[in-house]
Amino acid sequence: MTATAGTVAPTHHGKAGFRHAFAAEWTKLRSVRSTWICIAIIVVASLGLSALVTNLEAGRWTTLSLGERARFDPVRFSQSGVFISQFVVGVLGAMVVTAEYSTGLIRTTLTAVPHRFNVLIAKKAVLAMLLLVVGEISAFASFFLGQAILLGHGGKALS
Repeated sequence: MTATAGTVAPTHHGKAGFRHAFAAEWTKLRSVRSTWICIAIIVVASLGLSALVTNLEAGRWTTLSLGERARFDPVRFSQSGVFISQFVVGVLGAMVVTAEYSTGLIRTTLTAVPHRFNVLIAKKAVLAMLLLVVGEISAFASFFLGQAILLGHGGKALS
């Protein structure tokens, strides 16, 4: 098809590319309530369990021998909640991939973006970006919370 004076040649052929698939997956991910519930569980579990374990270990600080104090790892305790959060990340990942199959909306997605690889990569990219941000915020908040608890008990903190 050639463009004549006064008309514009079409820029696409009715198939969405990766950019459109990414935008659609981001819209689907943020519009589902379970995503926000999983993110809240990740943050609460990470901070809560880290605070609990750090508080328990900090309470033992005065009874530790010099050798145990030398081997004491303040970061390990302040990051202990991250391990529980990993299970929730797995659940969220499974829900992102399989949610459309249970409702039948995967047919609509694959009609708009017929290349399954683009759909899969878009889902992975959206989830990875979201979890990178949430994971970094949770990890840093857990670390600083744990360090504050350790210092509050007179224990060893990272300098």
